[in-house]
Amino acid sequence: MGIKNRLTSLLKEKGMNINELASKIDVTPSTLYSIVQRDSTRIDIDLILKIAHALGVTADELLSEEISQAESVDVNETRLLMCYERLNQEGRDRLLEQAEFFASQERYQQNKDTEELG
Repeated sequence: MGIKNRLTSLLKEKGMNINELASKIDVTPSTLYSIVQRDSTRIDIDLILKIAHALGVTADELLSEEISQAESVDVNETRLLMCYERLNQEGRDRLLEQAEFFASQERYQQNKDTEELG
C-alpha cells in the first residue's frame, strides 16, 4: 500500500485539494494526481518532505499508514531505505560495503541482552 489513503485523509483534514497542495509546494497537479492514482510507494524524499511541510506534519506522520501496514519499521530504517533508493548502482554497492563493515564490528553491534529487554 502506498501513500494514497494517508495523503487523501490529510488533505481532507486540512481542507485542501490536490491542486491547492500542488500550488503550495510548486509542483504540477499531475505529479500529485499520479502519486494518488498509482498509490505510489516510491516517491522522491524531497517531494515527501515538501508535502509533509505543506500539510503541517512530519514525513513520518505522512508515511505512518504505509509504515504501519508493513511490520514496525524504525524511523532511521525508513530514512536509510529512502537514501538507498536515491543512489545509483555504484552508490548502492558502496553503501552496502560500509553497512557490512559496520555490522561486522563488535563495537557497533547491538547488545543482544539489551535488545531482549527493550
